[in-house]
Amino acid sequence: MPLCPRRTSSKVKKYRPVFSRQQPAARRATQSGDENTPAPRGVVRRSADERYGVEDRSTWYRDTLLWDRWPVDVSFLNEKPAGYMGTCVPTAIGSSSTMERRCASGGANVQANALFQGKKEDVALQAKRIAALGYNLVRIHHHDSPWVRPNVFDPFIPTTQKLDDRSLDRIDWWVKCLKDEGIYVWMDLHVGRQFAKGDNVEGFAELARRQGSGRVSATSTRASKADAQVRRAVPLPNQPLHR
Repeated sequence: MPLCPRRTSSKVKKYRPVFSRQQPAARRATQSGDENTPAPRGVVRRSADERYGVEDRSTWYRDTLLWDRWPVDVSFLNEKPAGYMGTCVPTAIGSSSTMERRCASGGANVQANALFQGKKEDVALQAKRIAALGYNLVRIHHHDSPWVRPNVFDPFIPTTQKLDDRSLDRIDWWVKCLKDEGIYVWMDLHVGRQFAKGDNVEGFAELARRQGSGRVSATSTRASKADAQVRRAVPLPNQPLHR
């Protein structure tokens, strides 16, 4: 992946890779004036256009992969519902079901706001689309991250000790629809949860000073209050999406 385009003007701009504290392995490039001091083992790569030539994108077809339909359908390869032949368990050579058959998985993520938005029928349609495109495994991701609004935590409680019933219903519905289409679910138990002061976590003051997991900022606090106000003003349906 190119980090940034290398300028080809007479006065070449210099770029310096910057490492993210939250993701030390990730690397970005930022302009640094005339300074040319890359981080250790850092590199600035040319853009794809510079490496392979500029392509005339005006001839490309638009909307070739629409959100509500699919050009192929290989969903018949999935055994429906997922798990009816047994639970998939990891083994020394891969994954197998309880009936001692090898399981091959091709997966994708469903994450963040996509988990909590859309109508019930839209989720069912997306599960069909995912199966039609050849997937039989989905990872539920970023359901607990603070930048996702709403997420799995109750916005009316100033802690992360209580889960939000409506958000859990949304995830339950995703799991149900995916299972119906023969798609197994990989549920992340922890992704971006940030402890709150009310969680009474030992050493919270130290966690709050760090920028990684456990940081509680004024911005996230205001966002939580704003989210709660929106829910009070426009209450979501209280009935579960399915039971």
